Amino acid sequence: MNIAINHYRGEMVFWDGQKAKDFTLVPLLIGVRKYLKPVYFSLEAGPAFALSSNAKGNLVFVPSVGKKIGQVDMSLRFFTSPFIAGSLTQKYLQRGEYNYIGFSVNYSLQKFKN
Repeated sequence: MNIAINHYRGEMVFWDGQKAKDFTLVPLLIGVRKYLKPVYFSLEAGPAFALSSNAKGNLVFVPSVGKKIGQVDMSLRFFTSPFIAGSLTQKYLQRGEYNYIGFSVNYSLQKFKN
């Protein structure tokens, strides 16, 4: 299970000329992880709640590849939000169908064995 605050900064310009500024999502994800030494692959899914007025909550999927070294967990994550039907006046951040690549570093206070 994973919960985070994802804040995206800057101006985005979409293919049809629509523009959007900063937005913030809080994804609450649950998933599975498969270790294949020396890396692991995971897939998480769940709702992402919007904390900014220009976005809307949506279902998200996050496949990732990572490596755990001791209590440090590093992963390259592909955050994807599928299209949700809505009116054409809604912006992309409200309808979904956007993707981001991110890098995540986590530190565990408790030692776990793989």
